This record gives sequence, structure tokens and C-alpha cells, in this order.
Amino acid sequence: MKRKIIKQGNGSYIFTLPIDWIRENNLQAGDEIVASQRDKALVLRHDGGKTDKVVEIKINTPNLNLIKHRILSSYLSGAAEVNLHLNFNTLKDRNNKQVDINQFVREYANSLHSFSVVEQKDNHFKIIEVSASSNNGFDSMLQQAFNSLLLMGEQSLEALKEGNKKEIEDLDFKRRDVKRFTDYCIRLLNKMEYKEHKKTASIYLIVKCIEKIAETYKHIAIHFKNNNDKNIIQLHEDINSMIRLNIAVYNKFDEKKVEEYFGIRDRIYVNIYKAGSRKTDSGLLENIEQLRRLSTSLMNELMVVQ
Repeated sequence: MKRKIIKQGNGSYIFTLPIDWIRENNLQAGDEIVASQRDKALVLRHDGGKTDKVVEIKINTPNLNLIKHRILSSYLSGAAEVNLHLNFNTLKDRNNKQVDINQFVREYANSLHSFSVVEQKDNHFKIIEVSASSNNGFDSMLQQAFNSLLLMGEQSLEALKEGNKKEIEDLDFKRRDVKRFTDYCIRLLNKMEYKEHKKTASIYLIVKCIEKIAETYKHIAIHFKNNNDKNIIQLHEDINSMIRLNIAVYNKFDEKKVEEYFGIRDRIYVNIYKAGSRKTDSGLLENIEQLRRLSTSLMNELMVVQ
């Protein structure tokens, strides 16, 4: 729908609001609305006098993962406050070992960036956002996710070269760092979208690609063998080069780096086929191929947002 802009005598400009939108939001003369500029678009929003999302969670089943995922989903949705009510007094993990409910909820909630348990009584927890969310911090958080991802790749490669199974198993700690950053990025996108509105969908996919790449790096440990397979090491080095170029293109788009990237990508595809014909560990090859595909998806979205 179109609206005509009217100029007032004091130099300001006004336009009328659609009556259907007014009725749907139960607005009256004198009510306040929020206007935000996104690229060339002006977005109008009515919050009903309430700007912070409060989530009420009631859980009757003593399931550890259910508790974690309910807290996480509320966090990702952008909730400023979560009131968690657990209607049971005992909790066990998957090994049937007793878990301290208070400690578990506090540690998990506090592990989420900017979230913290501030009140607790009789298995009722109040979790709040302890620092205000801002789009200004999104790019910094995404950069930290990229940096942590690169560290994962380098640690994984060195572990394979040295035959250090313990170090490669420790990749899960690095993965958690990446996920902490990507979870906060998703939270910001759900809460206020990206600063350039039309790029929000692609930025979301970029964040999820980073998260999936970190998860795949972790799975390399599952297929680890105590040998220095030169084919796998070379493929891993090339994958890390792809990730470095992903990050370089994110920081500053460069056609030459994109061309270099796709040259490496195609070389990996050929070498995976050759390694497979030599009966190289199939589990590791599958993970290398998964990393190649995820990195390609990441590069595609990075080119979209340029």
C-alpha cells in the first residue's frame, strides 16, 4: 500500500497509518509505536507498552536434556527473563547418576552469554539478561565465532599430524566456545534482526554454517586413527585453507580470494575420490567431505551479503 507524505510547517513530515493495522493492534490516539530504520525501509512496531519478553516454563518430568533445551530455546528467542518452575525434587543424568538441580540449572544458564540465575527458591529459578543486547555487538561476536572455528581446525590438524588422540578429543571444548558465540548471534537476530534488514536471512545461515562446521570438526575425533595418513592430513590442510578464505571474504570481499577458494574446493573433491579408492579411513573422509560442503554453503552466503 502507498501513503502520501505531508509536509508540516515546522519542517517535519507525516503520513497516515493503515486503518487495518491500527485495528489489529488495538491502537488508539495517543498510543506510542516504535519506528526503526533498516536500510531504506522504515519498520513500525507496537509493543503494547512491553519491550522485554518474559517466558514462563513449567516442567513436570525430571529430564535433564528437556530442561537444557527449554532454557536454550527461550534464550535463543531473545527472552529478557525466564521463570523456570521444576515440579520435582530429584534429577538424574543418562547414567542414572543423581544431579544437583540447583547447581545444574545455575551452571547451564550461566554458560549462556549475558544470562544468569538471579533468584532461586524451591526449584523455581529466575533467569535474566544481565547485560543489554545490542546490534552493535553482533559483528564482534560473529568474528569471535569465526576465530574460534579457525582455532578448532588448527588444533584438529596438529592432533592428526602428531597422533595426539587426547588433543583431538578436547576439540569438544573448542566447539562449545563456538556454540556460545553462535547462540548469542542467533539470540540477537531473533531479538532485533540484523542491522541491514535484507541480509538477516543470509546472516542467520552464516551463523548456522559456522555452528555445523564446528560440530563436524568435533566428529573427526570419533573416526581418529593412530597413524599419520598423509592423504587425510593434506585434505585437512586444504579444508583449513577454505575456512581461512571464508573468514577473509567475510572481513573484506575479494574476487581473487573467491577464485582461490573454489580452486581449493575442487582440488579437495578430486583428492577425496582418490583417497577413497586407496581405502583411506572412510569415516574421516566423510567428515572432510561434510566440511567441504558446509564451507561451500558458508561461502555462498558470504557472497550473497556482499
